[in-house]
Amino acid sequence: VFDGKRRYNIEIAKEKDVQVSLDVYKGPAVQCIARYNQIAGFSQRILSEKASFPKIHAWFAVFPSTLPGRHYVVPLRVWADTFFGRLSAFATSVKIDGVEKRPGK
Repeated sequence: VFDGKRRYNIEIAKEKDVQVSLDVYKGPAVQCIARYNQIAGFSQRILSEKASFPKIHAWFAVFPSTLPGRHYVVPLRVWADTFFGRLSAFATSVKIDGVEKRPGK
């Protein structure tokens, strides 16, 4: 990724299959781990502290599209354990091709 100033990689790998039960979705998902790797454009202090950047975990679910042969991979929950505690973000709604998805559907 190049954001106009910095260059970095975000590497995502599957950890395991999970069953999730959230307000917005209930069913099978994949738990992944993401690693953020700074490449260029960062201060030397930031680069030297790279090892302390927390691992990011996420649950993803696959939803079919109304278009044949297509699907969407949607992040449902993303979290990281930081120095200050756990930081989490949750999907509050999921719309696929303009249609809101309900739990279990």
